[in-house]
Amino acid sequence: MVKTKLFLGAIFLTAVISLFSACAISKAYAEPDLVGWIDGVQQVKEGEKPGQILVGSLDDKTSDKYAVTITSMTLIRMLVGDVRYPASFASLEEGKKVQIWFSGPVMESYPAQVVAYKIVIVE
Repeated sequence: MVKTKLFLGAIFLTAVISLFSACAISKAYAEPDLVGWIDGVQQVKEGEKPGQILVGSLDDKTSDKYAVTITSMTLIRMLVGDVRYPASFASLEEGKKVQIWFSGPVMESYPAQVVAYKIVIVE
C-alpha cells in the first residue's frame, strides 16, 4: 500500500514537472508579445528589482507605450545575427529595439504596465 502511494506520488510529480517544463519551453520559442524601441530606462535602488523601461511600439494594437518592469527573474539577451548572448539591465539603453515576452497580464493603464519574462535586445 505504501509502495503504491509512493509510486503514484512519483508519477504525479513527474507529470507536474513535465507540464511546467513544457510551458516554459513553449514560451521560450513563442513569438514576442511586444516589439518596440526603448524610450526610457529607470533603474531602482540596489537590492530591489532591477528597474523599468518605457517601450514605444507603433505596430502594437493594444497600446503605443508600455511600462515594462524587469525583475531579477527576467531573462535579458542580446541578439547579434542569429545568436543570443546573455545581457544585463545595463544593456537596456534608449533607442534600442527590443522584443519582449510578458510574464503575466497587461494592466490596462496608460502607459500599459507589464512584467517581462524575457527581453531580447535586437542589434
